[in-house]
Amino acid sequence: MKYKIVILLIGKLYEKYLNAIKFEEMKGNVEVIGVGDIAPYSPTLDGWRLYDTDTALSLDFDYLIMSQTIKETANAAKTLSKIGIEEDRVLSIEIFGSICFDFASYIKLHHSKVSIIAQNCWGGHTYHALKMQFLSPTINLRIEEKDWFALLNNLKGYMQLPLEEDLSEHPAEYKYPFGKLGDLTLHLVHYNSFDDARRCWENRVKRINWDNLFIMMYTTKRESAELFDQMDFERKVIFTPERFGLQSEICLQDFNAWIDDINVDFWKSIRGVSEGALQYYDPIKLLNGEEDYYRIDRE
Repeated sequence: MKYKIVILLIGKLYEKYLNAIKFEEMKGNVEVIGVGDIAPYSPTLDGWRLYDTDTALSLDFDYLIMSQTIKETANAAKTLSKIGIEEDRVLSIEIFGSICFDFASYIKLHHSKVSIIAQNCWGGHTYHALKMQFLSPTINLRIEEKDWFALLNNLKGYMQLPLEEDLSEHPAEYKYPFGKLGDLTLHLVHYNSFDDARRCWENRVKRINWDNLFIMMYTTKRESAELFDQMDFERKVIFTPERFGLQSEICLQDFNAWIDDINVDFWKSIRGVSEGALQYYDPIKLLNGEEDYYRIDRE
């Protein structure tokens, strides 16, 4: 399907992503039916019709691409909703810089409202890399393996519990707050305070899309990987340092990600994967449940 889009506003972000938009047009994913700006100075720009903003907004488009940041676009979408443009149809031009971006695949993911339930920061980094809203509370934290399995075995039950501060003594090298979710311990790694972590957790629990969960785990242990692989989640992935022959695994050795100290370097490699340092799979296809998400020949 070819989507009709309107680009609103001209500036630095427009220039930055112009070629990416042209590429999507060449692929047949989009048709730019107009560019809108406050003071149009020509009938055309870059081969597209140039309109004033009011006229551009009145065009029959599928998606409105704002030449603004993600945050600015979210605010603009709320304003535009007042004149009948659905917020889901207003997207930041920054999405064109997402890893492995393809407009048609991205739109599928955008509307799926996937909630990534991740054992560590992989989920948050993935959302960030794809310029998507956090639809999960497991952001900027990590959970030890034993507690992670307990959480997954009663996910809805635990998500109904309040996140409380864990004031028990922890190793001195842990310079971050801890939380308790029932009998589970949460390492709130990237939060400056427990109050900040709790506020974010509570807001994001409300956003969980129970109809589209994607579960992520990592382990160095074959038995743990096999247990996870058998869990009843339609979409899931487990990162391993070696091949265990499981349906849900992504093995870092396939990416030539040599790990000197498996107890220290493995989690760093997992973070690198989500940040793009070892991006040998297509995260959009992975989250969409497509089987051909690998970008390498694994044989």
